[in-house]
Amino acid sequence: RRRPANQAILSQPPGTLQSQIKVTDQGEVISDRYLEPRLAHRHLEQLVNAVIQAGFPDVLRAADAQFIAAMHAIAATARQSYRALVYDNPQFLTYFRTATPINEISRLRIGSRPASRRKSDRIEDLRAIPWVFSWMQSRHTLPGWYGLGSALRDFVHSDGDNEAAQERLVLLRRMYAEWPFFRTLLGNAQMILVKADLGIAQLYADLVPDRQLGATIYAEIGAEHQRSVQMIQQVAQIDDLLDDMPVLKRSISARNPYIDPLSYIQVELLRRLRADVPEDEQDALELAMLMSINGIAAGLKNTG
Repeated sequence: RRRPANQAILSQPPGTLQSQIKVTDQGEVISDRYLEPRLAHRHLEQLVNAVIQAGFPDVLRAADAQFIAAMHAIAATARQSYRALVYDNPQFLTYFRTATPINEISRLRIGSRPASRRKSDRIEDLRAIPWVFSWMQSRHTLPGWYGLGSALRDFVHSDGDNEAAQERLVLLRRMYAEWPFFRTLLGNAQMILVKADLGIAQLYADLVPDRQLGATIYAEIGAEHQRSVQMIQQVAQIDDLLDDMPVLKRSISARNPYIDPLSYIQVELLRRLRADVPEDEQDALELAMLMSINGIAAGLKNTG
């Protein structure tokens, strides 16, 4: 079965690779991919296989123009939905800063560079890795899927015509079956949606000092999560997310019972760190916080 790296390569636009590719592996995944010789061999074999296949005539064939047009419409709606939450809602920054451990991640200096490019609170100045990392830690996993559900729904039901809506749904199903790019996109979205846990995310939302603000934004995020799940299920014609990727589904299901307690512990650590704690307890709490961050990241296998 093809692995994500293989699928990602084959989903590139025709003619992109030209029989060569340069791959950068982040430090935290090197041991996962290369520590065990057989896994390293399999991973490299998948990469080489995909690069070779990318030069085959059937792979070099351009995507259907109808697919491209549909994707432009979907992307525009998804972008609008995402920006409406993240950039157009003036209260969202408060939610982000208090419902995720971004401030603690920045203070602990886990990364090799500062979390922000400038000394500001603007989301635009935040580096991509701490942005994604914070949402993964708080189990929202928001950057990987937010806006997709609204975009797919609005594309299918754009004019209220049931017959036309069915035709557009059939088109999306064709795109999923025939277009590697779209199939990989929805496959990645399924993976990150399954790694979200909205029950645990609500505990992080409860950390927002303004409880009404926390509840309101959390409700928006939860509604979009539900839309995204439902629309992907319709397009991929599956009963549950990752039904067509059973190995990945079992892997995530097996890891979650070990990750969830760490999330509960992290929520309590955040409460204590953000309260007035004696100075002699601060170092111990920060060490425990760092350990919870490392554990959750290792379990979810997605950082930034």
